[in-house]
Amino acid sequence: MVENFSQRLDDLTKLMDASWKAVYERGCSSIEKISAKLVLLNPLGVLGRGYSITMVNGKALLSPSEVKDGTLIETVLHKGKLVSRVTQL
Repeated sequence: MVENFSQRLDDLTKLMDASWKAVYERGCSSIEKISAKLVLLNPLGVLGRGYSITMVNGKALLSPSEVKDGTLIETVLHKGKLVSRVTQL
């Protein structure tokens, strides 16, 4: 009888260990997927792929209608920034 309980306890322990390992691996996989998405969406990563962000007064410029001739704009690049003056719309 004690041997049966001992064997049952061993079986349940192995099952629990396998279950926790599966949960852990799924969690790691999810974290890796989310991390990869964050890398792709990171603004600095986007700049590293050749894109730039143009800003007016510290806010991203979304449309030319947000500026007029003579407005100073700042363009952030992967390795630095440029300050320009709008001369033509």
